[in-house]
This record gives sequence, structure tokens and C-alpha cells, in this order.
Amino acid sequence: GEMTGEIKERAMDFVYNAIPKASSDKVAGFVNDEIKFMNSLGITYITDITLPEDLEAYKILFEKYSPEVFINSVLPFESYKEFFRLKFPLEKFADKIRFGGFKAFYDGSLSSETAYFRDNYKNSESCGSKTELVKSGDFERIGKQIDKNGYQILVHAIGDEAIKETLDFVEELNTVNGNRDRRFRIEHCQHISENDVKRFSELNVIASVQPAHLEVDATTATAKLNDTSTLHSYKKVLDEKGKIIFGTDFPVASENPFENIYYAVSRKTSAYPDGFNTSLAIDIADCLKAYTENNAYAAYMENKTGKLAVGYQADFIILNNDIFKAKINEIKDTKVEKTFYKGKLIYER
Repeated sequence: GEMTGEIKERAMDFVYNAIPKASSDKVAGFVNDEIKFMNSLGITYITDITLPEDLEAYKILFEKYSPEVFINSVLPFESYKEFFRLKFPLEKFADKIRFGGFKAFYDGSLSSETAYFRDNYKNSESCGSKTELVKSGDFERIGKQIDKNGYQILVHAIGDEAIKETLDFVEELNTVNGNRDRRFRIEHCQHISENDVKRFSELNVIASVQPAHLEVDATTATAKLNDTSTLHSYKKVLDEKGKIIFGTDFPVASENPFENIYYAVSRKTSAYPDGFNTSLAIDIADCLKAYTENNAYAAYMENKTGKLAVGYQADFIILNNDIFKAKINEIKDTKVEKTFYKGKLIYER
């Protein structure tokens, strides 16, 4: 009856499987409530890593609630062979959801020392590990099929070696399937080696990053790594004309975009109140572009939304302050006064 250890990574599946599942109808209600809250934060577009078992909840969500949001749904690599069967019941909701991508995990996490690095962790003989999907060869096999058929690939890669090998895989795709506008995304990109920074722009690979993770990562990296200079160093990708996009990886971190922007601009954390590697801070204009125009591009929607321009959807928000003039510490407390989606007022404080 007492806790005697810690359960990490995929071992948590045994715990999740023991918890009674909520009905799809109930899940749809929960999701609708969350979307309304996201609307209050100015969010009207999300990329969701969707498990196949949750697709029924989305169907109910659209039929019963018709939420004010557009979902860029990404399915697991392993579900690729069932793709057409899975997406068919939701094809009539094309104005609410699109299916165009598949996600894989190349490595684990920094905190559990399963993120895959070139060098070993402090006081350890381990440098982390690749996932079973990668080690079995399924990542390469399925990934080439997905890419050949024109779908987008998203890969979770945190350690510098995981990122390097993922970029190597993109080069291989160019060789076997030809160069094309694939907009390959690497999720997290927490530790990018200096040798790999330029490769993002050269290969048109998008760095999908979460600045708010710095709150935990700065402390964890200091404790576990001998070199912390690459931690959240994606500003260097930006400096080399690469594309970065922002998200928060909710529910891992708060869904609030302004907290995320605060961490990107300030590099401040509880443990590092003066900032952690502040030379890697990103300015407000680039942060907003990462959240809007670049995110639209990453979802192949750059001709529809992401800009305030003639011919684009009227998706915009009104804030309670000017974040260009606000003090850095005030950015995270920014409130949305109004949210408009397709020209319609959907939230007012």
C-alpha cells in the first residue's frame, strides 16, 4: 500500500489501462469545455496528437457541440495502415478537422534520462536510448511509406543525437522519395548540436518548440548534463533562416500562449530569475510569427490564416495591453479581451 518507486515512460501504460475509461460522450464534453477555455486565451487552431480511440469523441464533439476551433490532427505512426478507415467517419467535418500527418517518438525525455544524446549523462554510463519503434526498424520502414504517399511526418526528438539522426532520416527521404515540400517537423528540439543548426533551413525542417518547458528543463539539464549550452537553443535555427513554431505541449505545460512567449523572451525560470542562457532569447515579433504565420505554414494553411491580410480569414484577438511595450514580466499576465474566429466574436472577457 506504499509507493516504493517511480513509473516512467511507456510503463505508465499499465497504469492508464487499469483506470476505468470515460465514455466518448463524456470525453467530448470535457474537450468542448477545454476548447472554450482555449478560446479565452485567443486559441482557435490547434495541432493535436490524436489517439485512434479518441476519434469517436471528436465525432461526438462536432455533432453535439460544434466548437469554434480547427484541429490539425496527427495520428501515431503505428496507425498508418488503418488511416483511411480511421479518418472516414470524420471526413464530413473538413471545416473542423484535417488529417495530414503522423507522429513518431525517436527518443524519450530528459528527466527520465531516456532522451538520446551523443555523450553520457552525468555520473552515468548511459546516453539515453532510441525507442523500440526506431530500434526495430519500423520507424524507417513506416516513415518512408508515409512520406512516399505525401503525408507530413512529425518526430519527437529531444537529445542532440536523436535530432541529428532524425535530420539524417530527412536526407534519406530526399534520396529515396525525392525532394518535395514535405515540411517535416521535429517536435521539442530541446538540444540541437551546433553542427545541426543550419540543417533545419537546408532541409526545410520545422523546429516545433515549447519555450515554457524551460522552467523545468533548465534545472533538470543542469543536474543531468555536462553541457547545457544547447538547451532550448532554437534561436540559432531562426538566425540561420530556419522556421520555428510555438506550442506548449499541453497538458505537459499550461496552454497559455503568453506564458510561453514570456519564457522565450526572458529565459527566466524560478531557479534562474536572471535568465538561463539569455543570449538565446527571442524577440516579441519573432515569437508572434512563430505562433501565427509559421504555425499556419506548418499545417499547410498559410494561404488561409496566420496573417492579418486581405483575403485571409478574420482570425484575430484583442489584448488588454501592448505586449511590444509591456515590461517582460508583464507579458505572462496578458489577458485576451476578445477572440474572433472567421470574423465572428467567439469570446469576450
